[in-house]
Amino acid sequence: MENTTYTPHPLLRQTLGFLDGLRGLAALYVMIGHARWLLWEGYQAYLTHPAQYTTAGKALVYGLALFRYGHEAVLVFFILSGFLIHNSYARKLSANASPPPFDYANYVGRRAKRILPPLLLGLLLTYGLDTVGTALGYSIYSQHTPSEQINQNVISHLDGRTLLGNLLFLETAYVPVWGSNGPLWSLMYEWWFYLLYPLFYALNRRGPLRSLLAVAAVSALCWLAGEPYLPKILSMVGSYWLCWVLGTLLADVLQGRLRITTPALTGLSMALLPYSMLGRHLPAGAVADTLLAVALTGLLAGLLWVNQTHARWLGPLVRLRWLGNSSYTLYVTHFPILVLLNGWVLSTTDNALPASFGYVLVGILLVLSIAYLLHFFTEVPFTKKRQKPTQLTGAVLTL
Repeated sequence: MENTTYTPHPLLRQTLGFLDGLRGLAALYVMIGHARWLLWEGYQAYLTHPAQYTTAGKALVYGLALFRYGHEAVLVFFILSGFLIHNSYARKLSANASPPPFDYANYVGRRAKRILPPLLLGLLLTYGLDTVGTALGYSIYSQHTPSEQINQNVISHLDGRTLLGNLLFLETAYVPVWGSNGPLWSLMYEWWFYLLYPLFYALNRRGPLRSLLAVAAVSALCWLAGEPYLPKILSMVGSYWLCWVLGTLLADVLQGRLRITTPALTGLSMALLPYSMLGRHLPAGAVADTLLAVALTGLLAGLLWVNQTHARWLGPLVRLRWLGNSSYTLYVTHFPILVLLNGWVLSTTDNALPASFGYVLVGILLVLSIAYLLHFFTEVPFTKKRQKPTQLTGAVLTL
């Protein structure tokens, strides 16, 4: 399947502006799911009195239930990140049999400049909001909400050790996430995927399939061995490394380094979708997530094919580029805002989550507005040279 002539894929003539909208929708999806979870009474409570809901309310109950797969949505970020990071390097490998040595210092510097400013703001915002909410005695900060699931999962850690661990991208491995900002778990993976990329590149330049199989072997080892046989950080990152690398596979296809069409890749990937559902019963959740990532990679391949043949169909995604530009800031700031809003709502309702979705809608609009304004300080100054429709010549996606 490897192509030694490196004929560029026809899709290279197309721009990929729709990817900006796609990553924006992924971040919005995660945020809406969290707003639904923190600002509504929940499905089990609904079942105790469904007659109290109007027809429109019932429609929202089941419609917003579609937003409960936030963890799975993060896989979209991983795949897009691997694709866009590798694509510019794959283009160089396709055009030049002897590309220049990998500039590791420049690469890490650019990744740090992209990922750190929004993260630092997210850490600061979390500290401020959690401190205020704790001082006001909001029940969510002391694990006394009416939702046991919220009490078990929203715990604010604001000590120095936790802060240092988050700055070193060791959260969930050796320290908790900072404060109440649970979504920061994925940044640990993303950062270490970045640092592993030069190693992957060294293998990939000798052949796309060779590097893919090597990473698959590493992930399989981490699935089978895990702790205590492997260091925790290696076990965790290695288990999900293949999810990220699947995006690089797609980049190699588009750059003509692998002889396979995007429709064929879509068909092969989607064939594994039923197995990802079966994988939910396996002890290692990373296995199921990887199978699902294969299917999501196929969906992305399908969108790329649509972009070539019926580009107008993707116009709505292109028009959501503004959302994509602020998606990273939205991701790292939305949760502590919603947590504080949860505390305020419960303080006004005798510690009972509302049956109405009014607060959910208000929370969505409030968070979206705040994140969009903040991204002009955290993302635009550091990415303004790339604020144009994403091209296959290599854009940078953080999440």
